[in-house]
Amino acid sequence: MWKQIDRELLTRLPKQPGYDPEATWSNAAYKLWAFCDVNTVDDWDGQGAAAIPREVIDGAREFARALESRGVAAPGWIVPTYDSTLAFEWETADGTTVEIEVKAPRELQVTVKPRQGTFEVFPLVDTADIGEAAVR
Repeated sequence: MWKQIDRELLTRLPKQPGYDPEATWSNAAYKLWAFCDVNTVDDWDGQGAAAIPREVIDGAREFARALESRGVAAPGWIVPTYDSTLAFEWETADGTTVEIEVKAPRELQVTVKPRQGTFEVFPLVDTADIGEAAVR
């Protein structure tokens, strides 16, 4: 999966580590493994959140490996969400926040929030069966 990633998305993600020394791909991999133990049951947050399907966690791992192999800096945060997804988040040097939410093994939602101005949201779907990633 994720053999090709939209070039525009790659240009928006930082190549240099952020201000958090704990933001490494090794730590990200550990967090993604830990989510399998805790977040795959309903009410994992004590507030009624739905379980995160194992397929979503596996998809997030594959996507993380693809980003690391392309020289993208590890995200500052990887967090589970109340609606059964996982979110990767980066803050760039100019204050822009980039969030990638893994909604399904091959489906992402990308949100780019500049410090000022309008933010953008667009889906990204891995179409590995035809050998390319496509933005719908």
